[in-house]
Amino acid sequence: MWNKIKPYVIAVVGTLLVGALASLLTRGSMDIYGQLNQPALAPPASIFPIVWTILYILMGIGAALVYVKGEEISRSGALKVYITQLIFNFLWTIVFFNLQWYNAIKRQ
Repeated sequence: MWNKIKPYVIAVVGTLLVGALASLLTRGSMDIYGQLNQPALAPPASIFPIVWTILYILMGIGAALVYVKGEEISRSGALKVYITQLIFNFLWTIVFFNLQWYNAIKRQ
């Protein structure tokens, strides 16, 4: 049984760890988010941890499905794309909040 769920556990936990590290490195970002000029339909900051956790779990499950069910040629390419997007997903919050790229957003 463990061999069947092992890829899923590794992929989900690994993805969640990437998200948790990004969150730790951008502490206070939800306070900053709340102060940005936003459109009327922008979600409240309190929603983001819930939604991103669900998203990261689903991303991990998707990566594990590709690993388990994919053909060798397409699997390696798809997982490379997945890891690349995970790296960008990790870096954008650090760049946006820690390097204060939100100051580049035109405030009206």
